[in-house]
Amino acid sequence: MLFGDTVKTSALFQNTISSFFLKRARTVKYCAFFAAYVLCAIGAWGTDYTWTGGGGTDSNWTTPANWGVDESSYPGTGDTAIFKGDEEVTVVLDGDITISTIKTGTEGASKVTIDTYGYSLTTTNFTVNADATGSYNTTTVITGNGTLIVSGTATVSSGAEMNVNAANFSGTVTNNGTITCGDGAVTFGETTNSGGITCSTTTTVFNDAVTVSAGGTIKGTTGTAEFKSTVTNSGTITGGAGEISFGSTLTNNGTVEGGSGKITFAQVTNNAAHTISGGDGGLLFSGITENAGTINCGGGAVTFENTLTNSGTITGSSGAVTFSETVNSGGITCSSTSTVFNGAVTVLTGGTITGSTGTAEFKSTVTNNGTITGGSGTIKFGGTVTNDGKISGSFGTITFSGTYGSSTNATAELKASSGGNTYFSSDADFSYTTFDANNGTALFNSATGQTLKLTNATTFNNVMLPDDDTTSVLTVNGTFNINGTLKTGANRTLDMQTNNSALNVVGTTDNSGEIKLGSQPAQFTGAVTNNGKITASDGAVTFGETTNSGGITCSTTTTVFNGAVTVSAGGTITGTEGTVTFGGNVTNDGEISGS
Repeated sequence: MLFGDTVKTSALFQNTISSFFLKRARTVKYCAFFAAYVLCAIGAWGTDYTWTGGGGTDSNWTTPANWGVDESSYPGTGDTAIFKGDEEVTVVLDGDITISTIKTGTEGASKVTIDTYGYSLTTTNFTVNADATGSYNTTTVITGNGTLIVSGTATVSSGAEMNVNAANFSGTVTNNGTITCGDGAVTFGETTNSGGITCSTTTTVFNDAVTVSAGGTIKGTTGTAEFKSTVTNSGTITGGAGEISFGSTLTNNGTVEGGSGKITFAQVTNNAAHTISGGDGGLLFSGITENAGTINCGGGAVTFENTLTNSGTITGSSGAVTFSETVNSGGITCSSTSTVFNGAVTVLTGGTITGSTGTAEFKSTVTNNGTITGGSGTIKFGGTVTNDGKISGSFGTITFSGTYGSSTNATAELKASSGGNTYFSSDADFSYTTFDANNGTALFNSATGQTLKLTNATTFNNVMLPDDDTTSVLTVNGTFNINGTLKTGANRTLDMQTNNSALNVVGTTDNSGEIKLGSQPAQFTGAVTNNGKITASDGAVTFGETTNSGGITCSTTTTVFNGAVTVSAGGTITGTEGTVTFGGNVTNDGEISGS
């Protein structure tokens, strides 16, 4: 007797086995035991029903004639319902149905529609294109405002399609075809997908592990999609207008593409040659991120809230990008609007961070053994910078608010901005840094005082000590070579005296503050305009053309004015025990006095 026959088997099985054992039972105990066994066997056996639609008057599930002319019942608990797919059929639930197995498309590719009509359809297993000898590409549609519940295995074969509205696949889902969710809530258990899954327009939840094979896709829609367990993706996961959240580890060996909805990642490993791309909705990496592939930031905000280890490529777009602690041996290109590194940044050898038209701000410490390059936008270093690699300001403004320096015996490079300014707001040590002035301007603007340590080879283009209404001193240790202009604002002091450092200004000098000279030579080759104080010590001092409305105190050894000298009313030139030589014309409306 075949399972596919419409003749009932359970009664025959019960009578035969019961008779055999009852004849041999010796006690009530044995009879009771066997009765329980028989009931279990009958429940597990079940019957196969094949839909014929022969009821004529309706398409209801509970109409026995729809399951064959000899049927006196319909498939229920423990039974199997088969829809061959040899013709298009529509089945209507007229009550809640619980069944063991549903199979569609066993012998054809015609569409099978089950209208839940507000009821629930509960099955242990559901297979589309089950046992098919050919590739029938059956479409199975579960419609209506009821719910499909599959507690065991759900399988959609290659080429087949399953459309569901509200569904709960709490067991295992294997999809090699297409699953399209409607506007009801859909829940998946453990899922293996080499086909295509389109999420619900309301809510889609993957409660257990998800594996997307090469060629497989999961597409977001206007609804939310939530992955609560691990996701291993070798295919493509695409966001829609709704938010997508990964609550556990995502291992990406494929592609993740954002849409207009936000995508949130708990923990990410993005392997080499694979891509995560943000859309207008943005990306949020809330956990640890390891990127060896490519992360393309889109028009939405991208935030790394936890540690990022990058050996691949991260490319900013028009959306703001925010990093936490970052270890980078790959390439990071900043956003065209705003890029912020809130945590410590370590750039390893070979690693790069490249600015763009937007601002890039490093709020914590930076340890650089690679290359950090600015664009036309502003770069700000808020913490201590240890540069053993290369930092270039390019065309935009670059600011060091914390201390700048290099490790002992490092061969670091620092290239000032050419189009903008390079600001040093704290101590700077160029002992192991090759500095390229890049025809730009360096500004020393600490509000509390700062030191500048130099080698004899360090040369600046333009140097400014700007006035910002606070009294501050720049103390220099080493030879201060300035090929361009030197401008010292009011309330600012350039101290060459404390460390007896040499000063060499090739261009013009405009001093409204104070310049203190030490025992090493000081030479002002270009024109000098002094509205403040210039105080020499025992080092030789040489001036070019000089206009003085402030005070100049000459060296105790030698002071030479090679060009014309104009002393305005209120201006003074005061000699000491050293010699003072005026090599050009002198126009004095102030006071020139000897010792």
